[in-house]
Amino acid sequence: MQFTYKIQVPGREAGPASAKAEWQQPTAASVSAPEVPFDFDKIAVDLPKRGCPACHVLRDEKTGAATIAYEAMERGGLRYPRLPFDTVVTTCLGCHKPGAGERENRGAVAPKMLRDIVHPVHLNSPSFTGRYKGNCFTCHNIEGKGNFTLLGEKLHTDFRGIPEEVPVKGIPPSEGGK
Repeated sequence: MQFTYKIQVPGREAGPASAKAEWQQPTAASVSAPEVPFDFDKIAVDLPKRGCPACHVLRDEKTGAATIAYEAMERGGLRYPRLPFDTVVTTCLGCHKPGAGERENRGAVAPKMLRDIVHPVHLNSPSFTGRYKGNCFTCHNIEGKGNFTLLGEKLHTDFRGIPEEVPVKGIPPSEGGK
């Protein structure tokens, strides 16, 4: 007979876990599993993901999937510039930040602002909102004055999504400025 168990953290802090099974039939007996230390890097694979590079990582060295560069080039069409796979969101904001003057409501160089592309794509994605349980705080943090900042770097969090780094470094304002 084989037993398996899954560790869930119902309280405020994660700690070591162990399991014990007892039975009376056909003969009384018990078995205990050794204590398992809680190591976020090895065990907690389903932590909340926060910051663009938390999800957009290199998974295929030939195509660049699913990096930010891959997503931009794959969906941007044939005329989209080639980008290195280690491209970061601040590179995107060079062209896709909010335009000023006659370019108001468009990107500074590109036809659309990054927010007009990324928000509908993510929030209408069954994978992002369902499978990955993504929401506004996956990509953003709120700074002291109440403004959203863009998390351009992976933010390390505890199992509830609360940042381990203080203060949280974001790109203010979240559109990269005018």
